[in-house]
Amino acid sequence: MLKRSVSTCPAGGLGRRGRALVVRATASAQTDQKRVIAVCGYGPGISNSVAELWASHGFSVALLSRTQARLDHGAKEIGAKGGHAKGYAVDLAKPEDVKAVLRRVSQELGAVTVLFWNPASHAWGDVLSLDIETIDHNMQHQVTGLLAAVQEVVPDMASRPGSAILVTGGGLSLAAENRALAKAAVAMGGVAVAAGKAAQRALVHSLAEGMAPKGIRVAEVVVLGGVKGSASVGDRGTVLPEDVATDFWKLYTAPPGAGSVSVSRG
Repeated sequence: MLKRSVSTCPAGGLGRRGRALVVRATASAQTDQKRVIAVCGYGPGISNSVAELWASHGFSVALLSRTQARLDHGAKEIGAKGGHAKGYAVDLAKPEDVKAVLRRVSQELGAVTVLFWNPASHAWGDVLSLDIETIDHNMQHQVTGLLAAVQEVVPDMASRPGSAILVTGGGLSLAAENRALAKAAVAMGGVAVAAGKAAQRALVHSLAEGMAPKGIRVAEVVVLGGVKGSASVGDRGTVLPEDVATDFWKLYTAPPGAGSVSVSRG
């Protein structure tokens, strides 16, 4: 197994205020397994920072979202920085399509070591007038698609050290625990988003218990605020995507039994 020492240097790949990780091989032996991260819900913001951070650690990166042009651009940028990435267009709200594209990733890049789930689904509107199909679509992004992805990748993960399922959570998922957030969800027209993220959070914590005996880490970062540079809020965001990516990396690399299932950022 390849041993690595990690240092930091001022960065290009992790944002204006970020730092890029430089990975140096310190042993002559080479790793005997490919490491692949599937970044599901790729776009500007958190997913881009996660993709670049994992690429800097030698992972091949599968970028998944609906727009092939965006995926090709992201893969090209990662390649220009010395990484390896490929884009796969898919609707992450369709479970069978999710399973099919992850099988293709496994065939072309190698079995998925890390599943990163980050699709955005913003079904905003008044709870009494919101179209039920819109709510269903939101749940499919946050819950059904995620579960389909887990079912597809876990059989291979169980035999691969360092496997993990990492999920981007949202602050409105805490509405059941925080009355102020529940009021905010109503005021913002975000009741459907709150419901989807809360269901996702319950799934993440259940998966963490179920996957632990298999040696697969499951964790989430709950983002409490708008993400700077993301498609939804742009420069008005207060949460830096590179900080969230670092939170995910810390969860991923924590010693077995020492990592939290959930941390918050914002």
